[in-house]
Amino acid sequence: MISALASAFLLFSAPSGDTVRSAKAPFTTEPAELTLKVDAYGFATSKVLVRNNTRDTVRITGIKGSCGCASANVQQPIMPPNGTGMVLVMVNAKNADDVRNAVEYVITLSNGTTLSTLVRVTK
Repeated sequence: MISALASAFLLFSAPSGDTVRSAKAPFTTEPAELTLKVDAYGFATSKVLVRNNTRDTVRITGIKGSCGCASANVQQPIMPPNGTGMVLVMVNAKNADDVRNAVEYVITLSNGTTLSTLVRVTK
């Protein structure tokens, strides 16, 4: 039986025959979830980093929110190997009836990968 600690790591065989332990996903968002407070103008805004943990340069090609109250744009589209890109997410909470408690943003990368970030909004 594998211990809980050992099962937390993925094992890969390196070309030299050594075993390499890695818990990193190829791509991650930081933060994966966040809670934003609405400002005096009715908006909640934040930057989200997209981390590229691979050896390839990858581009952020799109981002889309799960409701009409959500908007976003790509600030830093190109992610070098082991580098980061950045997106700006914004929720329009002016009309409380139209805003959900949480918005999911789906980020699309040039290699076909999709990632998501969950944004919770509080007043």
